[in-house]
Amino acid sequence: MNYDTNKENLSREIVALLIKLARKDGQLDEKEFSFILQVCAAMDISAEEMREIQLNLDAYQFRPPQNEQERMTVLYYLLFCMKIDRQVTEEEKKLVQKMGFRLGFRQQMTDDLILSVQNHIEGKLPENELLQKLQKYMN
Repeated sequence: MNYDTNKENLSREIVALLIKLARKDGQLDEKEFSFILQVCAAMDISAEEMREIQLNLDAYQFRPPQNEQERMTVLYYLLFCMKIDRQVTEEEKKLVQKMGFRLGFRQQMTDDLILSVQNHIEGKLPENELLQKLQKYMN
């Protein structure tokens, strides 16, 4: 498989993962849907393709990227998707913790990032807060 195909597959897998996360609370909120559309636009995935992914979620098995920056980007997408509807359920936290582990991150780091999201659920997350949390775990 060539690089572009891998990148396209990863993009679709990320979108499927975000949809699964957004549905963890039993519904796909309008804000969550808009956020996922923005992610799709950033990844050159059309709204029609997103709909196709949404209808076939089980066809997408997430395979973490090799690149650490890409893995961190996936974790950020998950954190912001979890926050966007201003509620964080236990099911959402469990999925983000599981994916954080699959992405190769320490559970404590993922838990700290989730806590930051929860602490700012009603307002804007300070720009550098997640980066400051990450720095204590980086070598």
